Amino acid sequence: ANELNIPELPTLICYFLFDQLHADGHRSSANVPLQIMPVYRGRIDVFNSAMATFFAP
Repeated sequence: ANELNIPELPTLICYFLFDQLHADGHRSSANVPLQIMPVYRGRIDVFNSAMATFFAP
């Protein structure tokens, strides 16, 4: 979160995990209190990369 400058990243991951675990669509993460969301305490590695595409006439 610090490296990406996204302080709310841990919360966003909780919402993502909830939506993935409850993909049946009956319950949206937007209506669920954060206290009952799944918690991810693992490490996330960030690998920066770049891609360039060149076109010739």
